[in-house]
Amino acid sequence: MSSPVRIALVTFLMLLLVGGVAAIDVEPRPPKPKQEVAPEPGDEWARLVFTIPYINNFLLVPEDESGTKIGFGFFGIGTGVEILHSGNQFLALTASAAVNFPVPVPVSVEHSVGERERFRSIHVTFSNNHVFGNKTLGYGFAFARNWWELDYEVGLDQPRPSGYPVEKVSSSLGFVIPATIMLSKSWSVGFTYRPTVFRFDADPDVKLEHLVSVDISYRIRL
Repeated sequence: MSSPVRIALVTFLMLLLVGGVAAIDVEPRPPKPKQEVAPEPGDEWARLVFTIPYINNFLLVPEDESGTKIGFGFFGIGTGVEILHSGNQFLALTASAAVNFPVPVPVSVEHSVGERERFRSIHVTFSNNHVFGNKTLGYGFAFARNWWELDYEVGLDQPRPSGYPVEKVSSSLGFVIPATIMLSKSWSVGFTYRPTVFRFDADPDVKLEHLVSVDISYRIRL
């Protein structure tokens, strides 16, 4: 059999095979239902929430320090409760702590010699949240205790320069804007913006403080 004939025969058999496979009636899979968090009519629930503020970005203006201090880092911990109160709305009360750990995994880190800034915040928030399918958006108030510390890392047997560490602390009241996307009935990823506007200290160490966090949360229905 000549080469052109063999090529034509193989091509014909392949077309028959492809046509036969295409003709098989395969029942399409039903689309995966979109995760919903909206309650059913008459539904009532409360949920316990555990949160990790995984990515944190701090913005502070410490008293008697030059310029605005920006700290980017990872990790924190938080917990709270959510209670449905009206239609597609729920109240959330949470307590959280956030830091600017330098790497995204909890491991020991050796710091180079020189200045090092540390940012910390402990805050309690109360918000009202609206449910839109598998998304939520809220607004509320926050009470925060904020720390900014400037230290000097030294090597072995090296003295620390005078004037270190420097620490600024303040207590403040502000707002919170939380937004979440439900990945399942229990898991969600969220975004929280918390600016402060009022300082309780008569002579505050920190004049301005904002915190933006990307968090991971797990919920247990009570």
